[in-house]
Amino acid sequence: ATLWEKIKNYVSEKVFNPDDEDLVAEETTGGTSVMKLADRSYSPQNFSGKGYKILRKNIKPVSLAVTKIVVSSVPTSDGYMSFIINGVESHVDVVASTDTTTEKVAAKIVLKLTESMVEYEVSQNTSTITLTRKFGGKVSIASSFSAVNTGSSCSIIDSTKQELRNILTPTMMNHPNTIYEIRYDFDLNGENIEMQEGCALKFEGGSLANGTIDANHAILDSDPICIFKDIILSGKINTPFVYTEWFGAQGDGTTDDTKAFVSALSTFRVVKLLKKAYYISESLKIPSGCTLEGSSKGPEWNSTTNDCNTIIKTGKSGGIVLAGKFT
Repeated sequence: ATLWEKIKNYVSEKVFNPDDEDLVAEETTGGTSVMKLADRSYSPQNFSGKGYKILRKNIKPVSLAVTKIVVSSVPTSDGYMSFIINGVESHVDVVASTDTTTEKVAAKIVLKLTESMVEYEVSQNTSTITLTRKFGGKVSIASSFSAVNTGSSCSIIDSTKQELRNILTPTMMNHPNTIYEIRYDFDLNGENIEMQEGCALKFEGGSLANGTIDANHAILDSDPICIFKDIILSGKINTPFVYTEWFGAQGDGTTDDTKAFVSALSTFRVVKLLKKAYYISESLKIPSGCTLEGSSKGPEWNSTTNDCNTIIKTGKSGGIVLAGKFT
């Protein structure tokens, strides 16, 4: 027998027991015994330092609302199309002289719905648009479409699909003075998690998506990789700076990093930039008191045009304008 097999036999035969400060033996639903790294509760009477908890996988089925829109005809006169999806109404202007194919009309609809339906992933396949809700929850309001005297028409079908997701629930993070280790990609499924006092989020390859985190002065610890996707951070965060990469910035000179910069600047006072080429598609307003901190050799900024349009500007109290490309 191998050493590992011997260890398993010793544990199952109770020849020795694991040190429950670091290891714990648990029985699975199938009746087998497994050894896991032990969580440590915050207990100043027994241990020094904070509690420690590894967030385990929590795979659950999630029912997602799906809406398909099929554009069947082009406009014969100028006007607008009206969509009501999940109770949200969106108007899409159409022009008969330019919107000459169903694909062009669909592209306009996608652009508008991407702006207005922020809870949905919006995609297009020729004349068909698919909206998939980012998190579960019953949507009881039927979708509808109307267009008066434009000649353009669409068909709408509401449905649902099941998806397995690794769900992070509030009860998994309800202890104070605890370091939570995040090894996996977790989905909050639209929930709000209120962290207890004195906590820290330690990212070890995992990430958080689709929800709200009330940080309550929590510490964030992560390498410059994407750890937040469609996450709203509220409450004070006890971290000296943030990387734009935490919010999905690529810094490859071609991927649009505007959204990542907006998220970082709206949440943190100090935004640290690596020596990369960050591609910005529109002006950025830097709030009062915010700092962009570059590397020793300086970051590189790429504007989306060659005419040195403003790509970064300060808010009310500032007068600094960065334009064009800086190295």
